[in-house]
Amino acid sequence: MSSLDAFLHHPIETLERALHIRKQIDQLNEVLRELFGPTPVSLAGVQTNAPRKRGRPRKMNVIQVEVLNGSAMDEWSPDAEVAVAKKKKKRKMSAEARERIAAAQRARWAKQKGTSGPATAVAKPEAKTATAKAARKKKISATK
Repeated sequence: MSSLDAFLHHPIETLERALHIRKQIDQLNEVLRELFGPTPVSLAGVQTNAPRKRGRPRKMNVIQVEVLNGSAMDEWSPDAEVAVAKKKKKRKMSAEARERIAAAQRARWAKQKGTSGPATAVAKPEAKTATAKAARKKKISATK
C-alpha cells in the first residue's frame, strides 16, 4: 500500500480539517514574509553568530540538507512519493559473494606468509663461525 493510498483511506472530515490547517499555516507564513521579508530578522544571523565548531564537519543526509536549505518537502506535497523513492536502500551481499571475498583474502594471507598448506618448521640460524668471532674481538680491541 503506497503512502497515497494510506492518505486517501482517511475519512473525508479528517482530510478537510488537515487541508484547513495547511491553509492557515500558509497564510501565517505569508504574513511573516510580509512583515520580515523572506527570512525573519530575528533568525537572520543565527548561524553566522554562533561560534564555529572545530574538527571535521559532520556528514548530512539529503533530507537534513533540504531542511537547512528550506527546500524540504513535507508529507502533503505532490513530490513526497518521489522523495521517498529516492532514499537509498541498504545494499545486501549474497552469501556466495561473501565466501568468494573470504577465499580471496585467505589466499592473500597464505601468499604473504609464503605457505600454501600447513606451516613449515623454521630453520635455526647457524652458529657463528670462528672468523666472525675473531673479527668481533679485533673491533673491540681497536676501540679501547
